[in-house]
Amino acid sequence: IALIDIHLRGSDDGIALARSIREKYDFPIIFITSYSDKATVDRAKHLSPDGYILKPFEKEDLFTSIEIAVYNYANKQKPGPLPENEEARNVVMKDSIFIRKDYMLIKIKFEDLLWFRSELNYLELYCKEDKHLIRSTLSEFIDKLPSGTFLQVHKSYGINTRYITAIDHGNIWMKDIQIPLGRAYLETVKRALNLEL
Repeated sequence: IALIDIHLRGSDDGIALARSIREKYDFPIIFITSYSDKATVDRAKHLSPDGYILKPFEKEDLFTSIEIAVYNYANKQKPGPLPENEEARNVVMKDSIFIRKDYMLIKIKFEDLLWFRSELNYLELYCKEDKHLIRSTLSEFIDKLPSGTFLQVHKSYGINTRYITAIDHGNIWMKDIQIPLGRAYLETVKRALNLEL
């Protein structure tokens, strides 16, 4: 995503910069400006920006504009209103998911997500380098992930199958990490991984 101030030093302004970006790349562009005159707005709208924020602004306004722009970008082929429920604010893209954390959207690549555990209406996401807490149920979250790569293996646990190192009838191992394997999920895991236990 690009946040571009329309008033820039030099011969070209932010609108010219945005036009150059649009010719080469496809990602959301949000204009930030103190200009609201008709001439400036007319020039800007021809680029179909994903947002137009007037100065001065509150940080909440900026984060909301970014969130909507990212959501719409991720769902360009599926037009529709922005969901209002908080769980839906986690935006899925081709190889990653943006999760809402405070006033930010944090990008997590699927390849970096190892496993996750539910705690009531919250999920703890365990990644290669860090851990995140989001508001979502396990079933809602796993429905957004690539099927086959991610599996629910227990009423409270889901995993990235690429990092499985061993399985027995009661546990799944990811190196030294032990994840419980629920009996109700054993057959699903066996079918998904083509296993005989």
